[in-house]
Amino acid sequence: MRVYAAFAALCVFIFHFSVPALAGETSTPAGPDWNKPYVGIAIGAGYGEADHTLGLGGSYFNIQDRAQLDPMGSRDQSEVMPAASVFAGINHQWGNLVLGLEGEFTYAPFEKKYDSGRTEYDSIGGVFFNLRSRVTSEWMASLRPRLGYAFGNSLAYITAGPALSKFSYRFHFDDDNLGGNTSTVNKEEFRLGWTAGIGCDYELENGWAIRTSYQHYEFYDIASSAPSFTNGAFQGDLKNSLDYKSDVFLLGILKTF
Repeated sequence: MRVYAAFAALCVFIFHFSVPALAGETSTPAGPDWNKPYVGIAIGAGYGEADHTLGLGGSYFNIQDRAQLDPMGSRDQSEVMPAASVFAGINHQWGNLVLGLEGEFTYAPFEKKYDSGRTEYDSIGGVFFNLRSRVTSEWMASLRPRLGYAFGNSLAYITAGPALSKFSYRFHFDDDNLGGNTSTVNKEEFRLGWTAGIGCDYELENGWAIRTSYQHYEFYDIASSAPSFTNGAFQGDLKNSLDYKSDVFLLGILKTF
């Protein structure tokens, strides 16, 4: 919540001081000229969270089965991971107001596995099931407009735009009831999402600057599927869906040209 409060405060700050520039304040402020292209690199840390949803359907699973398996398949998995990025962009400056466009590629490897192990059904003694899943994502790429406010040697900005990532998702269910049943999902695909963030660049000398930034990413319906199995007169449906979100904090250096 503190991160989002800081984001909102910075938005208000930038827009408050940008209004005079939009109304015709075109004088160049004292300090660096941000009206130029740039490239940079950054390192830091990220927090990733995979949100699973498993809905059991069909005549195979009874109410007691759903109460037992749903919480095991519908859970949030999270981890902290290292992060690094390369970025490039261009700015256009009017007085204190700076508009820009930036592309960024961020490496932030996420991998989480879950294995229930051989677990006995609450509804049928002596009958066992196993539920396993695995989610991986290694990178995120984005192309974002930026709105900034220049003061002193600093440029504070907000940014948002589309994001792209590649996910690998595997889900497996099996049990030994009625001769055995199996259901498996194995997907690897690109997914579009969105990102928004805040940051601040501080110019040093000779066109070099340092940056601190925060980006939030979200991706939806990564592995929406409904595998099923049939055993005699019974059918079991396992409706899977997966969302992913990540927060990345970076410290970097950039060079303007």
